[in-house]
Amino acid sequence: MWAPLSKEAADILGKGVFECMSRWTALQLAVQNSWGGQSTDQKCHQLYNEILSFFTRSKEQRYIDEMEDLLDQFMLESFNCEIEDGSIFEVAEQLFIVHEECVNGNFDKVRQMFAKPAGSGVQKSQELPQSEEEVPTETPGASSDPQL
Repeated sequence: MWAPLSKEAADILGKGVFECMSRWTALQLAVQNSWGGQSTDQKCHQLYNEILSFFTRSKEQRYIDEMEDLLDQFMLESFNCEIEDGSIFEVAEQLFIVHEECVNGNFDKVRQMFAKPAGSGVQKSQELPQSEEEVPTETPGASSDPQL
C-alpha cells in the first residue's frame, strides 16, 4: 500500500508529471500536430490527470508495467499513435522515480531532475520532404551547431 502524499509532495509530484510529459517527444509531436483533433489540448490535460490519479488515488501498490499500459493505451486511443521507440517505458520509469522521490520527501532531488531545460526532440525532428524539390541539400546529421 502506498502512503498518502503530503500537500507539498503532491504539488511536487504534479510538477514532476508535467515535466515528464513536456519532455516526451512523442506526446509533444501529438499535441503540436493536433493528432487528437480539436480536443488535443483537453486530451493532454486528461492524460496528466490520469497519471496523477494513478499515483494519488490508488491504495494498492502500483507497478511500472501498469503505467506503461496506461500511457500506451492513452496514446493509441486519444492520438491514434502507436509508440514503438521505447519511450513509453522511459517515461513510465521517470514518472515512478518522481513519485518515489516525492513519497520519500526528496523534493530537491525532483527539482534537480528538471533543473536543466530539456532539449526537445520535437525541435530537432524534421518533416520528410513531399517532393524532390523539397529535398534538403544539407547532409542529415550534419550541423554547424557545436552543441549537437
